[in-house]
Formats: sequence, structure tokens, C-alpha cells
Amino acid sequence: MLNTVFYSVLNMSITASVIGLLIIMLRKLKLIPGAGIYYLWSLVLLRLLIPFSVSSRVSLLNFAGSFVKRVVTVPGTEEQAISLSMTNTIGAAGSYFPVTYKTKLLESIFGTAAFIWIAGAVLAISAAAVICFMADKRFRTAIPVSGNIFTGRMVDSPLVHGFLRQRILIPEQYLEKSGLKFILLHENVHIKRHDNLVRLIAVTAACLHWFNPLAWVFLRLFIDDMELSCDISAVRGLTGPERKAYAGTLLGVGTGQDYLIQAAFGKTNVRDRVINILNYKKISVFALAVTVIFLAAASIILLTNPAR
Repeated sequence: MLNTVFYSVLNMSITASVIGLLIIMLRKLKLIPGAGIYYLWSLVLLRLLIPFSVSSRVSLLNFAGSFVKRVVTVPGTEEQAISLSMTNTIGAAGSYFPVTYKTKLLESIFGTAAFIWIAGAVLAISAAAVICFMADKRFRTAIPVSGNIFTGRMVDSPLVHGFLRQRILIPEQYLEKSGLKFILLHENVHIKRHDNLVRLIAVTAACLHWFNPLAWVFLRLFIDDMELSCDISAVRGLTGPERKAYAGTLLGVGTGQDYLIQAAFGKTNVRDRVINILNYKKISVFALAVTVIFLAAASIILLTNPAR
């Protein structure tokens, strides 16, 4: 059972890495809005967490060479209109259900590797859980201000705490500042989008794929782009002077990202966020339509497995 899970995770990791590297290229070219890039990262997240997908002739993996083109059909779906398949990139096994390796040596190697993987995954997830527990314990002493807004000396920058009952934590020194409304505007976007829950899922995925350094690179970029897209959502209804004031507030307070991400990576790139805000232009209806069509096509191309 453990062999099967690890072999599946390893294949998922390779497939997600191919897609993630493509997204990094699109990110560098800046051909689509930041919110679009943030959406594309969710496709990598799905690839890291879901072992199977439908097969398609337009899948990106059809054009990625034989190395990433091998798939195994999920039993019981062969006769359905839409059959499910799992990638078999490594090609060390002839089938998945159960995994049958081509040689005894491969079976022994993957058996040992599976135990190392599960030990590392348990350790990584446990470390993340401890960080969350310690933060929750520290934030319990926060003083209520109004509604879901709390304050205290236990935070040095604004952030949203919690997953279901979300609270905004504001350092005491920012409560009387004129930029408070912009801080709350930003944090309320995070709450509305349930970004803390999304972060938790993303961190869990990285912990499961701890052996893949690209998984951690993708997590960092995903969080950076989450903050960029949150800024854009927050300033969308603001005037030019208000956007400048928002950017000034951001420079003054740094980042309001989750403590779990801060523990892993430190603070996000405030400079890029400020530039992004100051260069913001409302997207036209035509550009929005083109972006939506592109993202829909990208979802089909990146989430489907190659045709057999």
C-alpha cells in the first residue's frame, strides 16, 4: 500500500514540476495579469494533490516527449465515456493496482524510498502543525477592538489568523494610523477568498512532496502571487491618489501574510507589490474575455493526462 502511494506521489511530483516550470516562464514573460498567474498556480496544486485525471489529445504532456507521456488507466473506468488515468512517468512499474515493479531490485529500491518519504512527510507536516499550534496559543492573548479585529504586541505586521473563524490581527502602533483602512481592506480580501485555508492546503502539498525542491519554489511563488492578486483586488475600486496611499501604507507595514509562511520563507517581496499597485490599470472587457478564454484553455491543457 505504501509503495503504491509513494510511486503515485513521485509521478504526481514530476508532472506538477513540468507544469510549474511552464508557469514560471509565463510569469517571467508577464503576458497575462497577475491574478491569472495566481489561478494557474492552483493547477499545479491540483496536480500535486490529485493522482488521477482524464486523458486528452490536447494535454500538454502529449507534446513533452515519451518521458512524461506514459499513463496507466484507472480500473473500472475503461468503458466509461470519460476514463481516468494516472501518470506513469518513471516507467518502473507495469501497473498501479497494485504497483508491480519490472524487477525485484526496483521493488526493493522503491520500498525503501517509500519509508523514507513517509517519515519525511510526517516530520514536515508535524513541524507545520507545531508552528500553527504555537501561533494559535500566542494569539489567544490578542485584545478585541471591533468585530473580528484584534490587536496585541504578539504581531509585528497585520495578518489574518484562523481558518474557519478568521480574525484580523493588527499591531497596536497601527491602530491610530491613517492607513488602517487600507490594511483592513487588504486583510478582508484574504478573508473573503479564504486564503488562509488555501495556504494551508498549499503548505500540506509541499510537505507531501518535501523531496522535490521545486515544490518549495512553487510554494513561495504561489504565496507571492497570492499577495499580488490580493493587492489588485483591494485597489480595484480605489482612485489614483488612494492607490498611492495604499502603496505607502504597504511600505510602512510590510506584509500581512500567514505566520506559517513567514516561518518557512520570511516576508514577501514588498517592492514588487508596490510597483504592481502603482502600475495598476483597469483591464478592458476585451482583455478580460481573452484572459478568461486563455485560462480555461490552460486548465484543459495542463490538468489532463496524455492520450494513450
